[in-house]
Amino acid sequence: MGELEIVLAREPSLAFAPVDTHITIHHLNPSLADIELARKQAIDYLKDKEIQKARAILTGLASEVVLSVTSIPLATYPDVIKRVIPLIDANKLENAQAALQTALNSLTVTNYVSPLPIIRADEILENAQALTKKTNRTNAENEALVRSIGDARLQLETAEALGYGNQDNYRVLYERLDTLEERIGGNAPGTGYFEEIRNFISDYMEPFDKE
Repeated sequence: MGELEIVLAREPSLAFAPVDTHITIHHLNPSLADIELARKQAIDYLKDKEIQKARAILTGLASEVVLSVTSIPLATYPDVIKRVIPLIDANKLENAQAALQTALNSLTVTNYVSPLPIIRADEILENAQALTKKTNRTNAENEALVRSIGDARLQLETAEALGYGNQDNYRVLYERLDTLEERIGGNAPGTGYFEEIRNFISDYMEPFDKE
């Protein structure tokens, strides 16, 4: 017991020790019109108090990767052991066993959620950023760069429609995409166009990480 307390004092992160991970992918790539139709249908069901019908629709409106981490709450074990020892001394073995079993069964599951549309938007911008490293791009390549901004915008609009985040953050993202599109359209040289917006997307992902 003392050794465990020493370990936890030195490594507080082990208070919840991961023992298992599981990845679930909810793949959905609907049109904005489909999302809006589903949203309106769910609202209509809720107005009619058809909660389960609305639930079935809303449950399907997810496009994300979920990393589930199962952890053992080691920080609680020393206190449990202290409570169990008197039970054993009093020959209350069934009670001691039940207390230990409860502690062993007290696993926690934390879900880390990453929206697929935002991941796709970042991948699109990453590929476009690689193309900007070319100093002698063709007209076709410049057109592809412009299209990539539209593709990234559509993915962000999809994420917004699915409810991943708030409108203020998306407004900033769209403004930066507008600026990026203007720079690319002007054939300005350089490779740093995408850094700011991709960094913003990376920071923006943080609120979604933990559910």
